[in-house]
Amino acid sequence: MQLWGRVSGADGRAAEGTLVTPEGYRLTAETAVESARRVAAGQVEAGFRTPSLAFGAGYITEFDGCDLRVENR
Repeated sequence: MQLWGRVSGADGRAAEGTLVTPEGYRLTAETAVESARRVAAGQVEAGFRTPSLAFGAGYITEFDGCDLRVENR
């Protein structure tokens, strides 16, 4: 799977990035199991968080076949 995104702020700063991952269902299963393992191990505070807020912005890059590239402008 290949994803592309771009965000920009009112101040004109922008970031653009791509993410290449394995097939979406496989990636969802792998990240869900690892996220649950970390929560059960007490590695994250209780409450709602996205995976990147809970485990760090680079969390997705810890999985085989995931390549994240970001360019700030």
